[in-house]
Amino acid sequence: MVYSVGGIEVIQRPILAPETDNGPPKNKFHYEGLQETSIVLPKGHQKKAGVSRPLPCDIRFDRDQKVELRDGTHIRVDIFRPADLPADAKIPAIVMWSPYGNHGVGFPNLEYLPYRACVPESRLSGYEKFEGICPADFVPRGYAIVNADSRGTWDSEGDMVFPSSQEGRDGADLVDWVGQQEWCTGKVGMAGNSWLARAIWFTASQQPKHLAAIAPWEGLSDFYRESFCRGGVPHTAFWAANGNSFRGRSKMEDPFTMLDRYPLVNAYWEDKRPDLSKITVPSYTLASYSTMLHVYGSCRGFREMDCKDKWLRFHPWQEWYDLYAETGVVDLAKFFDRYLKEEKNDWESTPRVRLSLLRMNEDPIIGQAEDNYPIPRTEYIKHYLNNATMSLDATAPKASTSVEYLSTSEGITTYDMKFTDATQLAGYPKLELYISCEDHDDMDLFIQLRKLDKDGNELSQINYPLHELQKFGVEKGDVPWVNIVRHLGPSGVLRASHREVDESKSTQYDPFHPHTRSDKIPKGTVVKLEIGIWPMGIAFEAGEGLRLCVSGHSLVLPEYPGLTEVQHNVGTWKIHTGGETASYLQVPRI
Repeated sequence: MVYSVGGIEVIQRPILAPETDNGPPKNKFHYEGLQETSIVLPKGHQKKAGVSRPLPCDIRFDRDQKVELRDGTHIRVDIFRPADLPADAKIPAIVMWSPYGNHGVGFPNLEYLPYRACVPESRLSGYEKFEGICPADFVPRGYAIVNADSRGTWDSEGDMVFPSSQEGRDGADLVDWVGQQEWCTGKVGMAGNSWLARAIWFTASQQPKHLAAIAPWEGLSDFYRESFCRGGVPHTAFWAANGNSFRGRSKMEDPFTMLDRYPLVNAYWEDKRPDLSKITVPSYTLASYSTMLHVYGSCRGFREMDCKDKWLRFHPWQEWYDLYAETGVVDLAKFFDRYLKEEKNDWESTPRVRLSLLRMNEDPIIGQAEDNYPIPRTEYIKHYLNNATMSLDATAPKASTSVEYLSTSEGITTYDMKFTDATQLAGYPKLELYISCEDHDDMDLFIQLRKLDKDGNELSQINYPLHELQKFGVEKGDVPWVNIVRHLGPSGVLRASHREVDESKSTQYDPFHPHTRSDKIPKGTVVKLEIGIWPMGIAFEAGEGLRLCVSGHSLVLPEYPGLTEVQHNVGTWKIHTGGETASYLQVPRI
């Protein structure tokens, strides 16, 4: 079908058929064909004999059921329910929505991640949707689990779309269909990570009648600004790899060609930014610092949702490990019990914000109770860049000076400081930086904050508890330098020609760049850039330090080996500090 947004025709391309298995290992997609069936999986059943988690109760499995959307398109869903309910019993439901496949079908999945994200195969039933909650955890607690293959994926009809208002309308149709089933109480929740969380933002903003609570456990909230073209710089390698996993019977949206044709924000890209102010149902949002995709969106979601009953929890680990940890399952069940079952279980006494702080050379601080986010008592402290000492100082140098760096090199320009007292930094850092170039009119800047030990050595965070890695035969020194298992620190990105700031949408800690025009820099002209750095949470002891890194290449570790972005920089650039060009780093001290 011809698909348009705001009068802009959306370019599409063919999608690989579900039967296609591209690349080793063979049959990594596990596709078994369309099977519209209804069976009972008995207690003790294992999807993979001797390996998968045995089911804790009899579960009715309605596979590949057909659901009609408002435009007549039919999608396919799996439904898991307790098998022993009386005929007239009704239960609430939790929906998971994504293109990643149902009942263990699809790639990516945990078996192809380093150490399975420290989630043993025996922990899960194998019927869960990737990044969704496991039926074996929630069906015994009296819930129906509904996993949906989104429009145009696998055996769902139509053309696949990326998260947008269209996916929100589709999700809302499914939520209300589920709420009207004879076995449902009429109360429906949504849960999941990443794509599933983005689908939640868009669906909840449609305000479907039967949606009663949501748990967007980590997800970006603006596809252009937070990921695909963050800071105005194309970041497409991850999405190209991810796109190879999509399967369907027709066509799929092609955001890569759309970015080539429309590199600035227009109605098409704005349609991929949900209006979070329209979300009014109770929400439990999750965030972690290590993801290269989600922390900003999770925090924006919490800030902008217009609901009085909302909670935010930061955890210090990789997101899939936390998703399937028993403590997280119990916590999420308590939230849904309160709002889908209306149990009086004291959930409201849960701190509105539970903060984790990374220490990197010691175990993290977990569960620090706070009233809101950003934390109301935050002090925004400016540390001025000093080119003479390459340090971060309490006051700006009186004289303006500059240092040069080659934007095409792998080098990093750094500015350091030490803390004289124990300090916690939690919230949004920001860099105000003055730059110039004699020979070129644009550049991409990549920023990162890193923690230093008392001897000035850089530290990193391992994204799993060491005792969990050891179960997979891994010691701390064996952990590879990839983002899924190791975190260096919060980052920022900005293309200089996209430096325009919309003050009406900005705060003192978070500049908003509209990205609607390209404003090249006249050669030799010094310009000011405001670069937002993604939320951080790091604790420092007296004598430990903070390093500001500035570079012409990405400083975030690749999500997995071999994943690199094209670099666009050319020429030698200058960083100006002091005097009328007093560049500074602003940090959130609590």
